[in-house]
This record gives sequence, structure tokens and C-alpha cells, in this order.
Amino acid sequence: MPHPTPMPIRQRVLALRQDGYKRADIADLLGISQGAVCKILKVHREQGHLRPRKSPGRPRLTTRRDDRQLLNLCRRKRKMPVSRLRRLWRRHHGINVSRQT
Repeated sequence: MPHPTPMPIRQRVLALRQDGYKRADIADLLGISQGAVCKILKVHREQGHLRPRKSPGRPRLTTRRDDRQLLNLCRRKRKMPVSRLRRLWRRHHGINVSRQT
């Protein structure tokens, strides 16, 4: 999932548009897509601010470090069933991960 456009770039988009630049030119200047420029300008026009929307979905329970450790555990214990790996992980880290994780 792509990350939201940083606030300085959002502010620059708005400033360039107010200076009369076309959307395609703004996208080329800032190295972002025309769609991103359009969305930023639309949010500003409709809601009056530049803040990105809150990301949808469930919040993450694991950090990137946890993900790496879990992957290493799976690699070390290749023959162990997923259900046992999940129990082992929950016992040591206190985080209940799904089968897909």
C-alpha cells in the first residue's frame, strides 16, 4: 500500500496551483502522479485542508522487527506446523498472529 504524500509536497502542490500551474506540470515538477495532484487539490477544495485521510483497515499488531523475527522463526522451523508456530510466537511475544501473517 502506498504511503500518503508528505505534507511539504502537498503544500507545494497547492502553492503551484495557486500560481497558475497546470496539474500535469505540477506532477512533472514534483515527481508525483497526476492522480495524486488531483486528489490533493480535491481534498483541499472540498474539505479545506491538506491532511491525508486516515488509512483504512485494522492497525498493525507487529512491527517490522517483529515481522523479520517471525520470518526467521519460520525459516528455522520449516517442518513445524503453522498452528504450533503461532502458539510459540504468542507465548514468547504476547502477540496473536493470524495464519496469513
